[in-house]
Amino acid sequence: MKYKFMHLPRLGVGISYKPQFAKDIRKYIKDIDFLEIIAEQLFESNNTQIKLFQELSKLFTIVPHAVSLSLGSVDGINHQASIKLKEIAKKLNSPWVSDHICFTESAGISIGHLSPLPFSMDSVSTLINNFRSLQDTFHVPIILENIAHLFFIPIQEMSEAEFITKIVNSTNCGLLLDVHNLYANCLNHGTDPIGFLNAFPINSIVQLHVSGGSWLQGYYLDTHAAPVPIEVWRLVELILQEVPVRGIVVERDDDINLELLVDDVKKAKILWSRYCK
Repeated sequence: MKYKFMHLPRLGVGISYKPQFAKDIRKYIKDIDFLEIIAEQLFESNNTQIKLFQELSKLFTIVPHAVSLSLGSVDGINHQASIKLKEIAKKLNSPWVSDHICFTESAGISIGHLSPLPFSMDSVSTLINNFRSLQDTFHVPIILENIAHLFFIPIQEMSEAEFITKIVNSTNCGLLLDVHNLYANCLNHGTDPIGFLNAFPINSIVQLHVSGGSWLQGYYLDTHAAPVPIEVWRLVELILQEVPVRGIVVERDDDINLELLVDDVKKAKILWSRYCK
């Protein structure tokens, strides 16, 4: 199996950056290799905020992670978001940017959520066309992330892994595999995460996301509000044994404590040093 993205830098293990980290982030420069930022946080930023991230980019590589391009929309992508994302990536000298395999708006109206697509040939064609038109305007690779979904849209012509594989085969895009999303989907839908990985185009993985979740009314939710479960670490280890990924990001959106977040970073770095050095 040939890995496609050896030309991209190996960033190591990073975190999803939050504004409340600004005061203490420099204390952990030896632990945190890079930062991922929600790109939309900077779309309307003033010069002071931009300068803050430009200063941080001298200490950490920064990767913008977008949530509003709406690559699965039949109406086309959000062009304003794509223009701003490209500007941010240039200012921060980012090696790649990312968004999700989903749609977030319809008829120009924001849904406010990462919404799943039908696993159909029509959705494959829509996402391929949108991705190609977007990537042609970017100076760095755009990598795509799998999302967590509590339900399947009834029109399903293939599995999720087959769906993503068709997109990869037609675009040669890189992937951001959210391992916790994979784990949550398998718990909620009664499927096997190893079987998913076996059908997934793992040689296209550029980056991993890891996080934690919790149960609510019979569903396992991707809350980003708990330590990474041991089952997710086991999946990460299986992936790293096979693929020289370029980076791992630990996510935490609620109950945030930078010191505890760094504990999970250190766990990821043990695996990174074992398989990715």
